[in-house]
Amino acid sequence: MSTLLVYDVGGTRLRAARWCPEAGLRAVVRRPAPSYRVRPGLDGSGLVEALIEEMRDQAEELGIITPDAVAVGFAGPVDPRGRAWSAPTLWGDRVVGPVDLPSLLRRAFPGAAVDVVNDVTAAGHRYLRAADDSLCIVTVSSGIGHKVFVRGRAAVGPRGRGGELGHLRVDWTADAPRCDCGGRGHLGAVASGRAVGPVAARRARADAVGWRRSALAAVCPDPAALTGEQLVAHEADPWARSLLVELATPLGRALAAVHVDTGVERFVLVGGFALAAGPVWLEGVRAAARAGAWDTGQDWSTMVELGLPDDDAGLVGLGLRHDRGRA
Repeated sequence: MSTLLVYDVGGTRLRAARWCPEAGLRAVVRRPAPSYRVRPGLDGSGLVEALIEEMRDQAEELGIITPDAVAVGFAGPVDPRGRAWSAPTLWGDRVVGPVDLPSLLRRAFPGAAVDVVNDVTAAGHRYLRAADDSLCIVTVSSGIGHKVFVRGRAAVGPRGRGGELGHLRVDWTADAPRCDCGGRGHLGAVASGRAVGPVAARRARADAVGWRRSALAAVCPDPAALTGEQLVAHEADPWARSLLVELATPLGRALAAVHVDTGVERFVLVGGFALAAGPVWLEGVRAAARAGAWDTGQDWSTMVELGLPDDDAGLVGLGLRHDRGRA
């Protein structure tokens, strides 16, 4: 039996596992990703090297030294040759692509067949209901990304640049939060898990009295340091609820734009923040999508759904993609 090693490279976590067609994921290993936030002293080449080293270490931990194949879902645009063009949540603006990940991985795993795709593309393969299914997969975690699948294939363009909704500018104000890529007001900077602190800080400046009275201020005096976990834990607090809706609204509007542009009628939301944010946030996304598009009888309450409650979408999707012959 051939050995398939699968990796999900995110901006926060690096996941690895053995994939078995009959049994699915086996022995998953999770570590913090060697990002520019975790390794602030490394330059671009150092960050790339650190990633490959961590992946090699994870393989050794899994006991897989010489895999037959390696499949990777990567946190950024990936062209048809598997080269990474950028990875803001992982590398910030320190790495300018293309980075030839397949060549680096072939050196790390001699003899292995290598397949590198975008991480959201990988996750999408988990949620295809049929070989010719169409859907939009959206990850809301450290950042935001999406992929539209048409008849079972991700629509990404010749250099893999499609499906990066997180880098659409939606906030044009002068004090718009800065994105990991360096831009301001991008969807990922105002609606992702990492956006919680910056958006809370701006809201607190505009409503200082409301912030001081909120339950959130008692557990986190500095709104800029507020985490997604703290926010969700206090969603019954009115100020927290309004912040959850504020985070949800630009995402819902962006999904409405994707819908009227492509006609896709199924949106699957995955990622750590999306799966943890709770019903107030989810209904906020649906409400904003409903308000952001014309009404032709769509039911946004069923069109927008949450993915399965685990951290394995990319890993499972990579395994299924491999089993289907890299559709």
